[in-house]
Amino acid sequence: MIELRDVSGGGWWGARARLAPGVHPLTASPRCLDSLFDWLEGLSVPSRGELVVAGERPSVSPRLRARLGIVRLEEQPLPAPSVVAALDGALRLRGHEALGRDALECLGLATWAQRRPADLDARERRCLQLALALALPEPLVVAVREPSAYLPSLDQERLRALLRRRAEEGACVLLASVSPRELEPWGELSWRERAGRLEPPRTPLSAEATAGRTALRVRCTEPAALLAALSALEAPLSPHLEGEELVLTGAPLAELALALAQAAVASDGAVLSVQWEPA
Repeated sequence: MIELRDVSGGGWWGARARLAPGVHPLTASPRCLDSLFDWLEGLSVPSRGELVVAGERPSVSPRLRARLGIVRLEEQPLPAPSVVAALDGALRLRGHEALGRDALECLGLATWAQRRPADLDARERRCLQLALALALPEPLVVAVREPSAYLPSLDQERLRALLRRRAEEGACVLLASVSPRELEPWGELSWRERAGRLEPPRTPLSAEATAGRTALRVRCTEPAALLAALSALEAPLSPHLEGEELVLTGAPLAELALALAQAAVASDGAVLSVQWEPA
């Protein structure tokens, strides 16, 4: 699991998120993605808050970093006389069995085995780093920048199947891009960065709102009074408090919004913010 705990710095402002094992597309600004990948690799830390993986900070745990597969937008050549030797060496440094040839075959790149890493272009170096990430035994995280672009010679269906298999085996697969369209082939709902904060994936409004499977999270000055006013309404609502937020469910979105407006007037409380989400 990847957790962002009130993270600020590098374009982020109090970002919070919990990404469980599974496939997680994410769209964000280039600056935010650069800093996020730096934190995942343990190259730097947030100026405030913390990023943890499985409860540990990558910057202080070599054992943790050995189980993180990170593919950045630009990768440096791995120092070795051949591609397969580079993969074997990188796996040994992490304490894993040297299975570089198997890693290449897994991606359909067996013919690259004896190529010189220094001769690979920028896109091919990303493919090599992806092979390393997928070769890690029991990875906790596989994070890939621009997963559908800048990866020549790769069969995209094979790649999607391999990454989903890692997710099914317990990895948190993070697919990051600056463009939502780039992530559409993955068919998953996407996290979105807005003004330095992370918004969780959302299903289409029409599907949730018309079915009544929706919730409103309300911040207000008098949550107890607003809860009492909502409970007094003759409507099939299920209001309750979660910390300082009032959560309103049990009806289609239009009915929830109308009930909230009526209760706010009756309670004389000021509504500070309202957030919609699937129930």
